[in-house]
Amino acid sequence: MILNYNEEVDASEEGPACPHPVSETYYLDEDCLRLNVYTPSNNSTKPLPVVFFIHAGAFYSMTGRSDL
Repeated sequence: MILNYNEEVDASEEGPACPHPVSETYYLDEDCLRLNVYTPSNNSTKPLPVVFFIHAGAFYSMTGRSDL
């Protein structure tokens, strides 16, 4: 487990999707647990709302990646 990063983390691309019995043609990997955080491009100093979404794929199909 990584508790501290010594360098900036490049999170400009989505991580891999988790393997499922019905695999698609996109990149799959067992190291797939990610938290996607999206912010607007403007640098606002006011607090913004947060949406927490749990993908309802039943651990069987599809993924929570936003690009699929």
